[in-house]
Amino acid sequence: GFALATSLLTLLSMLKIWSYGFWSPAQGRHVTEPAHRPKVAGGMTAITLLVVVALSMGLFAQNWLNLCTVAARGIVDPKPYIAAVLGHESLVDASKH
Repeated sequence: GFALATSLLTLLSMLKIWSYGFWSPAQGRHVTEPAHRPKVAGGMTAITLLVVVALSMGLFAQNWLNLCTVAARGIVDPKPYIAAVLGHESLVDASKH
């Protein structure tokens, strides 16, 4: 109940902001032609990369889940990482203390 009421109030607030920002007449000075055109190649590359990653998460969810599971195991049990970086002797030395 409360979540629905909150979401409706938020929607009404956003509609008010949208109508003020985009449907009201322009006030003060406004530029009709920009002084210089921004480069769109970098922006398009970033957007394309984000879209590809988002689509791959949706289409190949099992692969992403496997990757995240391996990463989570590495966080929960750091012994293989410690052994790979410092060597197996460091694990033996740490267990003596």
